[in-house]
Amino acid sequence: MIMMMIMMMINDNDDHDNDDDDNGGVCGRSVVVVEVVVVVVVVVVVVVVIVIVVVVVVVVVIVVVVVAVVVVVVAVVVVLVV
Repeated sequence: MIMMMIMMMINDNDDHDNDDDDNGGVCGRSVVVVEVVVVVVVVVVVVVVIVIVVVVVVVVVIVVVVVAVVVVVVAVVVVLVV
């Protein structure tokens, strides 16, 4: 999907490759590079956010399991002692 987006951006800017004199020396290829960099940065940010969310969920699950085990152990000890 990302490659399709990159190819579409390259195809969109092919018409403007030879007009670098009209727009201050910025050719279509540099625009493509900027767009690709923006897409890569957005993808990296999304992946990092997803990883952080997964890590937080895993930590919460581990804490809940540990608390549940401690409660069960304390309950068993109380029942056996009494």
